[in-house]
Amino acid sequence: MDEPPCSSSDVVVLKEPAVPSDICRTLVILLCPVMVVGLWRAWPTSGHPPLPPARASINPNTAPWYELTTLPGIGPEGARAVVAYREGVAPTPGGPAKPVFLRPADLDAVPGIGPKTLADLAGEVHFGD
Repeated sequence: MDEPPCSSSDVVVLKEPAVPSDICRTLVILLCPVMVVGLWRAWPTSGHPPLPPARASINPNTAPWYELTTLPGIGPEGARAVVAYREGVAPTPGGPAKPVFLRPADLDAVPGIGPKTLADLAGEVHFGD
């Protein structure tokens, strides 16, 4: 049997887009100033790079190895050496840790830390609570 020609019920009617272009245009107009202000605030005000955020000094008696890696001249191996020395001198099974390092010079006993590293650590470490 022959199929009948297309009827009006077979015609697909295209609908308006889900988001009208007027709304998109309005959003762009409203968001552009917000983006400009954000870029303006993030842009350095002088020819110098922005200062890094201030960081608190680290206590080598209590800091985990990954925090010790942020100290100048220490690195991952030096940090693990500090923790190994600390745990070897004053093991604390289940109790509070006893301070091993009471002053910067005490860090000199850790293998791999010498006078240059001690000088780099000045102001970066503390030994109290």
